[in-house]
Amino acid sequence: MKRAICLQAGNGNAGDSVANLGCRGLFMKLFQNGVIYDSYHMAEPEALRYDLIQFYRNEFALVLCTPWIWDRCETSVKYEILKDFNKRATADRRLALGLGSAYHLDSDQIDKKTGVWDPRTIEMVQEYWEGYEHIVCRDRLAYHMFGQFIPEDRLTIMPCPSFYISQVFDIKPKKIKSEVLVYAEINSQIFWKIREDQVQKPMDYQDKLIKDGIDVITMIPRDRDHFRDTYGREPTYHVVDPLDIVNTIGEYSKLISPRVHACMPALSLGLDVEIIPLDTRALTAVHLGAKPIINSLELAEEFSAPIEPMSLEAVQELLRKRIGF
Repeated sequence: MKRAICLQAGNGNAGDSVANLGCRGLFMKLFQNGVIYDSYHMAEPEALRYDLIQFYRNEFALVLCTPWIWDRCETSVKYEILKDFNKRATADRRLALGLGSAYHLDSDQIDKKTGVWDPRTIEMVQEYWEGYEHIVCRDRLAYHMFGQFIPEDRLTIMPCPSFYISQVFDIKPKKIKSEVLVYAEINSQIFWKIREDQVQKPMDYQDKLIKDGIDVITMIPRDRDHFRDTYGREPTYHVVDPLDIVNTIGEYSKLISPRVHACMPALSLGLDVEIIPLDTRALTAVHLGAKPIINSLELAEEFSAPIEPMSLEAVQELLRKRIGF
């Protein structure tokens, strides 16, 4: 029996769980027999010791769905996890799936001579990722940056696996309600290096929508608490389970949110989607038709072109080829 070792490094929030569900669903669909999908979701640094990794000889590893590349990412817990994983894994590191960027929308990130965002991060990222046989990016900026050191035949761009949840789990849109806001608390401490002048506009925009009576979903306890403290009431829905999130979103015709992993299943369900860009993670949804509002993506405009969604069959073939089944 083959076993896929999957490292899903994150902080345990609902967005990570939606991305992880997309990956899990794709592999369940592809390998119905002979593969056990083990997800190492590392939310706490103390959980980083891979005592079981020694049992996985002659099998294969994947690293999944997270914005792995941003300014000084080497200082993050995620890279501590990745470094330890790479050191201890005895399995072939065959695939890194759904890697994205998370740069804030500020011109001082661009090296004017090379056109590359933050060359020192490129050097550091290269150290961690060269050992993977194939890398699949979920946004054009990540693809551009990985392309500085990964040969073209080892690099692919495709939608984040979260886009395929509705297909894999056969979820149909109901669209029986008008529009919904998936709310986020936005401040410069929570979102990576977001500028103060980019904080107020989306908060004001969300505030107006709420006061005008829009339905509100929160996906993260912190967002629910902030909403409750701000408005003195509960949101319309607080949903954490990823399948419940997708089903709840599917009741509406239009979704507005700064949260990328609310936008992705909404796009796959055919909703009208407006995203509030807080950093280049928004590209993941913009590529598939989400309309950016409030904050500008002009700086990343050259990386904003649409991506033609692969069919589920094409994704399966790509994964089958790269993993070697």
